Amino acid sequence: MADCVRVPSHLLSRLLYANPVCLLSICTLDGSGIFSRNVMTISWLTPIDNNAHFICSMKQSRNTASFLNLTHHFVLNVPVAGMEQLIYSVGSTSRVDKFSLLNIPTCEVGWHPSEATSTSPFTSHSPSEPNLEIALPLDDLSLSPNPQNLSSTQVPVPDSTFICDLAQDPTSMPQSRTPTTQTDILPKRRRRRQKQIPTHHPPLVAISDCVAHIVCRVDEKLSRHGHWVLFCTIEDAFVKNDYWDGRNFAARNNSPILATTSGNGPDTTGLQVAAVQVVPNYLSFLGSGRFAEIRSGVSCYTP
Repeated sequence: MADCVRVPSHLLSRLLYANPVCLLSICTLDGSGIFSRNVMTISWLTPIDNNAHFICSMKQSRNTASFLNLTHHFVLNVPVAGMEQLIYSVGSTSRVDKFSLLNIPTCEVGWHPSEATSTSPFTSHSPSEPNLEIALPLDDLSLSPNPQNLSSTQVPVPDSTFICDLAQDPTSMPQSRTPTTQTDILPKRRRRRQKQIPTHHPPLVAISDCVAHIVCRVDEKLSRHGHWVLFCTIEDAFVKNDYWDGRNFAARNNSPILATTSGNGPDTTGLQVAAVQVVPNYLSFLGSGRFAEIRSGVSCYTP
């Protein structure tokens, strides 16, 4: 694992406070063991509370919307300054394997090497693996949001993989039915919450050059104006140490270092000068191909 920290559960919402532009990576596994993956640029997202819940929006014609019919999980990867061209290229490229075309390095969530043969829920799969098949990318606007948009040789993942597709709505159960499981005797609120948690995680693919990996679960989809409004929960997250101070997600640009000059004049060569280690800021999207950098400011917090 790279030099990173696992974000405490009560602080997960803070990763999205500043509305960072993200690369959404998604991966599905069908019943025949064939993997499909995709990546898109997304910036329409915001937390709605401090309990790791957020909403995001994507156009229903995007191919990523088709993937969300097959899996409830995706990863938000947070890029930084210097990656603007990659962000733009991901959002404007279509009908290709973007990971290969754009040389996007992948890993498991938390920066485990993609070659690892882990059986954890966060296992990813490298392009060299057998039976790997890449689905059509997200940017073809002629695609409609259904599993048939994927390659015709792929078999959709059975809905029974997920408990939220299997479980009956507790409110629709007959009142006279005798409880037979632990779920049945839970209060209605807790039953509903438990129904939303999948019993199986699909493989997840993350982008190694990004500074945060945020594992997300889709709890509900609403159709609005040709877009899916997704109500999601952050299940887990990892952040590079240079971007987490224990409470906040921002580049930590205050680490002093010494640099030795190599000027041409006799008075400048070999001098040691104080400098500040520059950690690239992560980004927000302004529109029309323009980005803004998010940097840490002055704290008004008094412990």
